[in-house]
Amino acid sequence: MKRLLAEKGDFGKAVRLHIRSWNNTQDAIETAGRSQPAKELVKALELIEESLDPKYWTDEPLFAHLDLRTGRNAFNLMQAAARELANVVQDAAKGRVIAAVGQQAADELAELLEDARLVTRTLYAENEHLQAVNPKNQKAVDADLKRAKQDLDKGVAAETAQDFDKALSQYANAWDDTVRAIEEAAKAR
Repeated sequence: MKRLLAEKGDFGKAVRLHIRSWNNTQDAIETAGRSQPAKELVKALELIEESLDPKYWTDEPLFAHLDLRTGRNAFNLMQAAARELANVVQDAAKGRVIAAVGQQAADELAELLEDARLVTRTLYAENEHLQAVNPKNQKAVDADLKRAKQDLDKGVAAETAQDFDKALSQYANAWDDTVRAIEEAAKAR
C-alpha cells in the first residue's frame, strides 16, 4: 500500500507530495502475527486509505482541500482510524504487543493528526477574512469563523494532551464551522 501525503507548506501555496511506503507497517504486522493490535492497525490503515478517496477531495493528489459537500466523511474515517491506532499504542504501552507495531501506530497517528490539522488550518486561513455577499450576513459569518478558530485551538490543546479522538473531533468541528461561514457568506439574502 502507498499513501500520498502533502508536505507542510505555507497556507495558500502549492504543496509538494511525497509517497510514503507502508513497508514498515507490513513488516510490523507480519512480525506481530495475527494479534488483535495488528488487526486494529490494518483496519486503521484501511480507514486512512479510504479517507483519501478522491470523492472527498477537490485537489487530489495534493490532499490539501476537502470537498465542501463530502469532506466531512473523510474526517469521520480519520477519526475512526485514530481510535484504532490509539488502541494499538495503548496495547504497546501495556506490553500486549511488540514495540515495532506500537511505534508504527504512533507514527501513523501523528501523521493523521498533522494531516487533519493542516487541512483544517488551510481552509480556515483561506477564509479567515471572508466577506459576506449580503452585509446582513456578516455577523453570522464572523461568528462561524470565531467558532472555527476556537475549535482549532481546542484541537491543538487536545492533541497536546494526547486526547487524539477529541483532537480530530475538534478539527472536524473547525472545518464544519468554516464551511458554514463560507455558505453563509455566499447567501444573497
